[in-house]
Amino acid sequence: VVGFVIFIVAFVANESAGYPWHASCKINWEIGQSCDVVKEKLATQFQAWHHRDCPGVSEACPKLPCGQECKYNLTESSSSTEIKGLHETPKHDYIDELTFTFQREDSGPDS
Repeated sequence: VVGFVIFIVAFVANESAGYPWHASCKINWEIGQSCDVVKEKLATQFQAWHHRDCPGVSEACPKLPCGQECKYNLTESSSSTEIKGLHETPKHDYIDELTFTFQREDSGPDS
């Protein structure tokens, strides 16, 4: 019963605080290329890093994480304004959700 009460209190505190229970980040970049070019480059990078062969520790990197250039999965690229994907962290297999939203500076969403 005590564990359940603590969970309810934590849930109510989280809901009233207005922030997620997990790490999150929002970044705005201005890139001097068209949205289509940037979307294509991101999709290509997701494909290049789709493999599951992640580097471990080495002389050059004696402590994890030593590389995150693996375990990426492009999940949505058909939208004209978004690309979505997942990244599974190499050591603990946490799942990071990635969303890239494209917007033209002069007239709203790039379509």
